[in-house]
Amino acid sequence: MLPTEPLCNGTCAPYQPVHKHSVSKGIDSVGAILLLTVFGVGVLYVGIGVKLNKSKGLSGKELLPHWGFWSEVPSLVRDGVQHTAFRYGDNQSACLRAS
Repeated sequence: MLPTEPLCNGTCAPYQPVHKHSVSKGIDSVGAILLLTVFGVGVLYVGIGVKLNKSKGLSGKELLPHWGFWSEVPSLVRDGVQHTAFRYGDNQSACLRAS
């Protein structure tokens, strides 16, 4: 049966979260600050690089700062993953048996 009167009778304290950080009031986490910092630095890096490369008379892809390096990053990552898989994966035991 349901009570007909309120359980608190006006004496209940207002709701307080269990953990003081459980209710977010803005950007206060380390992850959010780190992400915004990395994004801001990235925007500055590209913006300043494009402006400098434009002043050198470059155009197209070459406007992006360090285009040669950034175009090689995917193949460098692939090489690193392949090396790690070969070095620490199941292939290592096959290499040890062959020697």
